[in-house]
Amino acid sequence: TVLQDWDKGRRAEVDDINGLVVREQARLGGAVPVNAGLVEIAHRIERGELAADVSNADLLRSLID
Repeated sequence: TVLQDWDKGRRAEVDDINGLVVREQARLGGAVPVNAGLVEIAHRIERGELAADVSNADLLRSLID
């Protein structure tokens, strides 16, 4: 659904899902770097800095390695 939102020029629900996880973990004193990275990648796509493309998976994988 995220890709469909972007194809239609809408913001995706990334902040509502992964962003919530990031905010709640921060509130509890924890961190979720993969979720935070996913949110940042999505924001970069929405700002036009990255294309909505499968090659962005490498950016996400770099957070895990």
